[in-house]
Amino acid sequence: MQAKVDHMLFQFLFTSLNYEELLRNSDFALYQKHLLFQKITVKAIISLRNNYTGEYRLKLNELYVESGLVEYSMKKLNSKKWSDNVEGIRDLSNMNVQKAYSKIEQFLNHKNNMVRTEAILGMIRLKGIGELNSIANSDIYLDDWTQSNILYILQENKIELPSDLVDLLNSKNLSVVLLVIRAIKYFNSKEHIKSLSDYADSTSDKKITTELVQTLKKLNESNNQAL
Repeated sequence: MQAKVDHMLFQFLFTSLNYEELLRNSDFALYQKHLLFQKITVKAIISLRNNYTGEYRLKLNELYVESGLVEYSMKKLNSKKWSDNVEGIRDLSNMNVQKAYSKIEQFLNHKNNMVRTEAILGMIRLKGIGELNSIANSDIYLDDWTQSNILYILQENKIELPSDLVDLLNSKNLSVVLLVIRAIKYFNSKEHIKSLSDYADSTSDKKITTELVQTLKKLNESNNQAL
């Protein structure tokens, strides 16, 4: 099945074949309603989309919508299985389906921690790191693995840090505070040196203090080199 999907998608991307012709293709028409086919095709489309830009990405987006695969992903959000919810959020946010945002946001209150975590990842993919405001005062804990994923999402999607990101240093959720500091260090945002210095004087959390010291050292060294 994977080989069939790969062949169809590469034919679609690199020949003059359009999505209407592909959807009439005997293999696509034959397997289109099969759940395994849908699952494999969505994963393959996302993988290709992450590796291509411009016209190729637009074609993949078009196929995802016109083939009905977007509805396959949307149905997962209504599933009672948390694993389906996670997969649906991941599919839709990776494909930048903005209409799914409000449904994804509702999963912040899900009883399963993995679903809540995937929801914030999805929201950031769709709207940017400012979505951390949604959990600024919640008890949703962003562990180190999740934070690494968020930084990767920001880099891969070329999402810029908002100028008011430092406002989140006032968050009651210390994992959000830690992520903000790490994001500033990761993107070498020297304009936030003063805000971080001021915050360093007001916190007693050891993990945050350690991260602050490392971040300020890097930013100050970078700032001095630029002079």
